[in-house]
Formats: sequence, structure tokens, C-alpha cells
Amino acid sequence: MTLQSESRVETLEPRTPIVHPKTQLRIGNWNVRTLYAQRKTAQAAKAMSEATLQIKSRWCGSGKFILCTGETIAYSGRDDEVYQHGVAIMLDKDAAKVLINWKPIDERIIRARFHSMYVKLTLIHAYAPTNVTDEEVKDHFYEKLQTIVAKTPKHDLLVITGDLNAKVGSDVEEYERVMGIHGVGTRNDSGEKLCDFGGMNDVVITSAICPHKEIHKQTWIDALAIR
Repeated sequence: MTLQSESRVETLEPRTPIVHPKTQLRIGNWNVRTLYAQRKTAQAAKAMSEATLQIKSRWCGSGKFILCTGETIAYSGRDDEVYQHGVAIMLDKDAAKVLINWKPIDERIIRARFHSMYVKLTLIHAYAPTNVTDEEVKDHFYEKLQTIVAKTPKHDLLVITGDLNAKVGSDVEEYERVMGIHGVGTRNDSGEKLCDFGGMNDVVITSAICPHKEIHKQTWIDALAIR
């Protein structure tokens, strides 16, 4: 039996298990604002280096292709030519070899599933609406995300990554199983939705677990630089 879209020759190539006790799985997230601009894909591939990097893109439609440097990009965007929304997953050669399948959901969510020796990995990459977005839009996003998670095989290792545009804060009361003590600030509405989603699906918000310097817990952009 071969994996989806793979030849008999490819099945004979040695594979590095993507999930293994002796293998370090590296998953990163980078909001590059757009991959439609010239040379952006090359910059993203260079930054990925030896890691598996999930990135935000701005291509229309959906598809998959291989860069001249060997990385595979699967992307999901809108069916228009606005180039304003979209998500993508960039895989190094080892990760691409064990890709079972991938599914573009919409311009905010993409899912991929990977084969491994002991447990399969389901990766969901998401770009959530911002906190100031209408409640109906935010609720629709989490309803769709919940539907995808519910369809994930129960024995898979589930990783949800991306820009969730939420502030979970530092107060862990009622959410001790969902987040750690290293959040920052006060939880906003999107943060509450994210915490509720985590509790419903027994997933952990890792950004609040690992200790970091305060200066590294938040990012900002000069409003004067926005056009």
C-alpha cells in the first residue's frame, strides 16, 4: 500500500518517522503577511531551515507545489484574486514523504495528516478572526474548527497551530487544564473562546506554559508604518 500521490519508487525511499521518541519534531509558525509578493516563498524556505514551518499566505484558490529547493507548500485561500486571505503549510523533504493527505478548508483553515510508525499526526493550521471582528464571524470560525477537530481520528496526535488572534491572559482560574501560568495581561473575548475551545477538546494552549521574558511574550507593530 502506498501513501496518497506517491509512486512505487518513492515507497522504497527511507523515511524518518515524524513522531518518534528519538526524533525531535519541530513545528513553527510565521505570519509573513503575504507569499504572493516576489521572492517571499524563497525567504520563507530559507527561514524554515531544518524546521517544519506553518505560514500564512495570500494566494487565491488552493493547491500544492514543490519549490526548486525541495520544500513542499500546500495552501488554502479564497477563490478570487484579492490576495488578502489564506493559510499554507510548508514541509521539508522528510515531512513531505510521510504526508498522507491534506485538505484546504477555507482561507482560514487547512488540515494535513502525516504517517508515522507509532502514531499518526494531524496538523490543523488556522488563522482566526481578530478580537474586534463581529461575534458571528468569530463563532462561525470556531464552529468550523470544532467540526474539523471532531473528525480527527481519536488516536492521532493533534496539533493546532497558527495565529489565533487571542489574548488568554495570566488568570488560570477555571482553565488550569487548558493553560499555564505564563500568559500575559487580561483575557479578551477571543481568548475566552480559545480557552473554552481548549477545554472542550482537551488541548493545551502551549504559549502560556513555557516561561519567557516579558519582552518576548508580545509582538507589536508601529501603527504609523501601516498603509
